[in-house]
Amino acid sequence: MSLAPGFLLATPKLSGSYFGETVILLLSHDDDGAFGLVLNHETDAIGPQSILQLLDIDEPLIMPGLLSGGPVQPERAFLLHGPGLTGEETMEAGDGLMVSSRRETLAELCQAAEQPFWIVLGYAGWHGGQLESEIEDGAWLATSLSARGQWALGGPREQLWQDLVTSMGLEDWDGLSLFTSSAGLQ
Repeated sequence: MSLAPGFLLATPKLSGSYFGETVILLLSHDDDGAFGLVLNHETDAIGPQSILQLLDIDEPLIMPGLLSGGPVQPERAFLLHGPGLTGEETMEAGDGLMVSSRRETLAELCQAAEQPFWIVLGYAGWHGGQLESEIEDGAWLATSLSARGQWALGGPREQLWQDLVTSMGLEDWDGLSLFTSSAGLQ
């Protein structure tokens, strides 16, 4: 059963690691592996203005946010945005979330976006069976988007994990027995 599209929430088991209190938008999940974008790691390694200048996008009316999408291929960029602008490369992630990767889409978003959008550098990836094993081990909680997809675009990044945890009624991690292979989508 595919967990995508959906969110992965890092459990307290990952505290202190790169993925501690991480929210991942899981875009693809099958027998070959899984692929997603970290939604709550803002970065200032290179500013969005510098990226726009490198791509010859002049005088943006709207400035994107910048996220570190994961430790894999940090030189690769994705755009996380709402509906409205789509192209042949645009993937609908679900619940009004779109992922694109073309310069032209970024240029259009910088001129006409009606809601926040993000440049996401890198991604999180798992080989076949790895994510399932990590879920079984209690490192991740998989959940559907369930009308929470727009949270991926708006709101403070540093509160996203806690907001999702609270919305699911998971404030007391110690009292929960979520971490079994039979745990399904919440």
